[in-house]
Amino acid sequence: MSQKINPISFRLGLSQVWNSTFQLYGKNLFSYINFLYLRSILYNYLRRYLNSKQAFLGSLYWFVLREKVILIVTYENCFNNNLLKFEKLNLFVHFLSNCNLKFYLLKQTNWINTSSLITSYIVYNRKKNFSLKRILKRVIFILNDHLNSKKIVYNNKGPIFLRLKGFKIKISGRFDNARNQMSRTFSNSGGNLPLSKLNSYIEYHSSEIYTNSGLNNLQVWLFYTV
Repeated sequence: MSQKINPISFRLGLSQVWNSTFQLYGKNLFSYINFLYLRSILYNYLRRYLNSKQAFLGSLYWFVLREKVILIVTYENCFNNNLLKFEKLNLFVHFLSNCNLKFYLLKQTNWINTSSLITSYIVYNRKKNFSLKRILKRVIFILNDHLNSKKIVYNNKGPIFLRLKGFKIKISGRFDNARNQMSRTFSNSGGNLPLSKLNSYIEYHSSEIYTNSGLNNLQVWLFYTV
């Protein structure tokens, strides 16, 4: 049964935390609706802006308090080591809403240890008409080379060290240059895959890839041990 459950949902509150914290007082849901609208607009804006700069959008962490909103965004730029700046972001936010937004932009030092950055890397190269087989072969090679690497995350007990123990990449849909036009599924994994252990830390991210042959669904799992 654990193979069919979202690996993050039943770990929330035990070994993993939510990526958004919202303080709602009373029965007025108007502020919550405005926050959902603002989050959707900002996500699309950041994703398109980073794509124009040849950078990949990572994770977004929201902390919505009574008097201010804190947003932490991670990104990776594989083609340029310079830091990105968002001079016009505050003006764009105030145009949408009058909320007091504190914005922090963090550059990842290693894109391979975050599932959202891996999916962004694959989608970006696929849009550049690179061969899907070539892209996945490169990503799988790098993931195998980074097994047992460490990273720091924040969970319900505070900052902790994690060690990458396994990964899984799955993509389904109609692929280019295939004789059979029926939908197919490609899956590759490496290392240990402790899906049923509650004390393990798992990162999961999915994305869609639009091609001339149709829509492909991409899923990435990263398995860590504490």
